[in-house]
Amino acid sequence: MGTKADRLRVALTTVLAGSIVTVSAGAAPRARPPADKIDQEQAELRRAQVRDVAYDLTLDLTNGERYAGRVIIDVTLADTTTPLTVDFGGGHVRSVVVNGANGEPDYNGFFLTLAAGLRRPGPNRIEIEFEHRFATDGNGLHKFVDPEDHRTYLYTYLWPYYANRLFPCLDQPDLKASYRVEVLAPAEWVVISTMRETSVEPLPERRKRWRFPASPPLSTYIYSLHAGPYHAWQGNAGEIPLRLFARRSLAQHTASAEWLTVTRQGLDFYARYFDIPYPFGKYDQLLVPDFNIGAMENAAAVTFGESYVHRGRATRAERVRRAKVILHEMAHMWFGDLVTKQWWNGLWLNESFATLMATKAMVGATPFDDAWHEFYLDSKRSAYKADDLTTTHPIETPVPDTASFFDVLDSITYGKGASVLQQLSHVVGPEPFRAGVSAYLKGHSWSNTRLRDFTNAVAEAAHVDLDEWVGQWLYARGFDTLSAVPVCEDGRLRSLAIRQTSPSMAPILRVHRAQLALYGFDQRGRLAIEGILPMDVSGRETIVDLGQGRPCPALIDPNHGDWGFFRADLDPESLASLERSLRSLGEPLTRSIMWDTLWEMTRHRRLSLGRFLEIALAQGDAETDDRVLAQVLDALVDALSYLQRLQPRSKPLLSTWGPRIELFLAAGFAKAAPASDAQKIWFDHAVQAAHTTGTLDRLAAWLDGIDLPAGFDLDQDRRWRVLIELAAHAHRRSDELVRRETERDGSDYGRRSGLAADAARPQEEVKRRWLSTFRDARSPMPFSNQREAMKTVFPKHQVELQTAFLPEVTASLAEMAGRRDPYFLNSYAQSVLQSSCRPEAVDAISRTLPSVEGDPTLRRALLEARQEAETCLAMGTFNGLDARAGGP
Repeated sequence: MGTKADRLRVALTTVLAGSIVTVSAGAAPRARPPADKIDQEQAELRRAQVRDVAYDLTLDLTNGERYAGRVIIDVTLADTTTPLTVDFGGGHVRSVVVNGANGEPDYNGFFLTLAAGLRRPGPNRIEIEFEHRFATDGNGLHKFVDPEDHRTYLYTYLWPYYANRLFPCLDQPDLKASYRVEVLAPAEWVVISTMRETSVEPLPERRKRWRFPASPPLSTYIYSLHAGPYHAWQGNAGEIPLRLFARRSLAQHTASAEWLTVTRQGLDFYARYFDIPYPFGKYDQLLVPDFNIGAMENAAAVTFGESYVHRGRATRAERVRRAKVILHEMAHMWFGDLVTKQWWNGLWLNESFATLMATKAMVGATPFDDAWHEFYLDSKRSAYKADDLTTTHPIETPVPDTASFFDVLDSITYGKGASVLQQLSHVVGPEPFRAGVSAYLKGHSWSNTRLRDFTNAVAEAAHVDLDEWVGQWLYARGFDTLSAVPVCEDGRLRSLAIRQTSPSMAPILRVHRAQLALYGFDQRGRLAIEGILPMDVSGRETIVDLGQGRPCPALIDPNHGDWGFFRADLDPESLASLERSLRSLGEPLTRSIMWDTLWEMTRHRRLSLGRFLEIALAQGDAETDDRVLAQVLDALVDALSYLQRLQPRSKPLLSTWGPRIELFLAAGFAKAAPASDAQKIWFDHAVQAAHTTGTLDRLAAWLDGIDLPAGFDLDQDRRWRVLIELAAHAHRRSDELVRRETERDGSDYGRRSGLAADAARPQEEVKRRWLSTFRDARSPMPFSNQREAMKTVFPKHQVELQTAFLPEVTASLAEMAGRRDPYFLNSYAQSVLQSSCRPEAVDAISRTLPSVEGDPTLRRALLEARQEAETCLAMGTFNGLDARAGGP
């Protein structure tokens, strides 16, 4: 590998530097363009100009739809020749004072530019008085009024570039600062921030003044401020005070005891693993409404979306999901908050590391000690899917500006990076990996780093050179495929080779550390392991030395235990064995990997849809592990959705397989153990697959309590899932039932679910009304409500309606690009294009792409929608359905 290694080392001398932007000596700095973003070049220029930042922030939260504030920014300037900008998006600037002298605000709606004559080398003080509207899109300081009790709640979401929507600041991760804060709030509110308050002073007119001391140095995006009449639970983890907050109307549904237990377990585990005590004085967690993402690692005041609250008994899978996100965000307190990446190209390392550490913590500190199975199902599978898209990218990739951040916020950033870090742990060994992580955190506490700081720390701890590993895994796209090639004679294995192929977009044959498992059939006809062998695979072919005389294996698994990040192709004998006895595999994780392999073979047209469905219907109901059961049923629902999207040419297949899938799911629901998690899994999938009149009538009857199996609790959230499905199919009772449920459930979830049910109705006028709402940048409807309607506006079976609206939808995208936030654009584009499976969709998307070339969010969504449409059409052709001829 000498020649390739030499090329990699040459390339790494550039990429390992972290894509630092440099300006030639004597060159005039480029003027910062007025836009709701900052690019890496401007951030580097400002970083060279500024150090020693401190904020003293005062906010008044008591005045209607706007809040007022004043910020004192103390900075040290290295020079005053370069223009200094202060970020502040969408607010109003009342006054600016620099070093005691009044300045005329030079404010363009995105940032202020401070006059050179007011600044001086060395210490400077900037005082800005400002106003800003409360946000309704989830970014900045968001305001929510609970429809149940009309109480008002506030919280911040500042990642990656929304701190400047809270107050004027130098909004980039490598300008860490301390924050001293004073807040005026209504008397019945609690105010939460990074530090615990030092005083709360009662004031006239039912107000209170909250004071918070200066924080340790933090990047702007992990500072936070939350306020409202939150319900609180308190506890301790050793000497660390713990609090959990939720809206009062959700308090009765919040699993506070388990939440705080997992928190204690995690804090103890991480302090031992990192060999560093928890770095902040207290640990608060808040469940907040309308949240744009799952959770956010604000230092010592973590926020979570309310999807982690369940209005029925939580299943084990839901409890695992909740524990995982609690531990993911907690890992960031060390890896992300204590030590922060310098720029957004390092985002992946923060998120991948926290994803990996959450799994390690679950296995090492909680009852969920089988969490590596969850890691495969959630993180690794999503990573394979993302890495198979035309929009895939290297794990470490340039991020030219904060708007482009959203283009890499994906399963490569989270799942693939975590999988590769776990592979690194196998390569260097678990203890050297842990020691390297600890040394990295200790050596860079309260500062910013680049990738090479982390890899150097691990390399030194393990006494290895990681340059070539970094080049293979972090700077190349795609995943390799490993195929076992056995040669058997007279029932005996004579030789075994592992062949490796790489995708054409990234022709690098990596080195893989993995485990090979060989299976045979036991006396009862079950697949049983006959040997496990650790192996290193490199180059195009690796010969596996297994000795002589071993029986020819019935099944070869090149990735036993899921060590590696690669796809395994099945040899014909292995495929035949799985078709006969997949259910007999003893390890649930192995069954998951094999079911996933079969489904991916189906999607990639190496296995017919009919053959996969026969295997799933023959063996799926024998599954005893709830996670694998849900995975198999997911595949059945996905297979059905492909047939629905391929209409009308798929009607013969749909009429054959659709009722069989419905009956299979209904039977599984009927015979599942009462009050079990499996019963809920069967129910959820039966609802998703319902599409014939008889099955839809059965759903409506379930809402009335008719024919529900013993022990099943049809909780409020599941009632809405049924109603949305009925509305989407225009069931004769859907309008009546939705109206009845809306009156019964006045919660925020009920309100949003009612909107989703309305958007799902298959009438042209309904779709036109909702599409008009989505396109209206001045619509008063909060983004969270619109997002729920986006998810259901084009269900997968409404392919005719979606096709009819495609020209209108695609034509509007370029205009929306300049008026909408990336979060909105991403949700909108993915939702309205997700069901496309027509040649017309491919053509419409291809025509639209040039018009959105300058918007990375829309361009990515369109490319992925086109690829999915092409995949769907190709599946139809492979299964005997000619897309352009109109039928089989």
